[in-house]
Amino acid sequence: MMRRPSHPTALLVCAALGAALVTAVVWSVGSSPWMRAVPSRQPLRRTSPRSAVHRRRAMPDRDLSTEIASTAGVSECACGYRTRVTNLPRAAQYDMCLHRPDHDIYVSQLIHRGEMFDSHVYESVARVHAYWSHTYASKASEPLFVDVGGNIGTFTLFAAALGFRTFTFEPLQSNYGLMWQALRMNDFKRSKLYSAALSSGPGAVDLYMFEGNYGSTFIPTSGTDPRVNTKGVRYEGSSVTVRMEDVLRNELGERMVELLKIDCEGAEALVLLGAATLIRSRRFRSVIIEVQNLPERKEQARRAFQLFREAGYHVHRVHQSAEGVGHTEYEAITHDVLVDELLGADTIRVFEVAFSLEPDVWESAFAP
Repeated sequence: MMRRPSHPTALLVCAALGAALVTAVVWSVGSSPWMRAVPSRQPLRRTSPRSAVHRRRAMPDRDLSTEIASTAGVSECACGYRTRVTNLPRAAQYDMCLHRPDHDIYVSQLIHRGEMFDSHVYESVARVHAYWSHTYASKASEPLFVDVGGNIGTFTLFAAALGFRTFTFEPLQSNYGLMWQALRMNDFKRSKLYSAALSSGPGAVDLYMFEGNYGSTFIPTSGTDPRVNTKGVRYEGSSVTVRMEDVLRNELGERMVELLKIDCEGAEALVLLGAATLIRSRRFRSVIIEVQNLPERKEQARRAFQLFREAGYHVHRVHQSAEGVGHTEYEAITHDVLVDELLGADTIRVFEVAFSLEPDVWESAFAP
């Protein structure tokens, strides 16, 4: 049995130790996810080093909150790292909020180091904007961009800086919070942000991610999805699901979406099936999707891609270049090649595919 100390000095020491312990527990429970040490075992995607220049400013949370409050009218800030992103295609620049870079080795760390990840998406957004400016700017007040799997806002912020009106879906709360702060910092008032996962119908789903990679959030395909039991994967909460067409029907009115971008770690078929009416009515002029041919979702993907075939979309396979923006290859392929060779492959693979009603957007010359 532990004896209770009777000496006053001993009592003071015990009280101090107890207070420190309580403080440590409260800090651990109340702190943001990036405060936990989470070494990642996920490989980095191919990048083009130094193809974008970022002036980074890392500072403690308290100092950053003061700075943001004085420059953008935000009284409280969730991010500890604020980065100014410059030298992007079409002279875009904006401020971003990052996760702690050493605990988010994909998006936040690369941007913090001044590197560009997924350069083909930057180029695709820039291409669509250039094409719209040349072809449709006189007929519409602004281009529309829908971002499914917005992460911390990398492409939403880029599109907004170019002048797109943006609609972004991001279910992971830690990502959503940083993107919301960045949209306010930049005063992007023509952007809407939805804290929900898109699917083929309303409901609720569990969210998982690989530790150290806030861009890896996925929805299990079933109760036996092997990714859930992979070392380094953790549960990150749950989210409601909605259909894209239910959310955007009133928002769009009669307008076209110039670009729909989807990157949701294997759930892209569900997203497309929830937008079936919009695809059939040809409301997306261009679409770019990261596809994972997960065995459990191949049949859903075939049905989703069939929507594009029936609506008369052209299809291109997108090849990212190590040389960065301006060097992406858009290879014209048939729908049969997409379904039979890429989606139908026996091994699980990740590839990028683009659809468009007007293939010139991908095939014409482009200067970043």
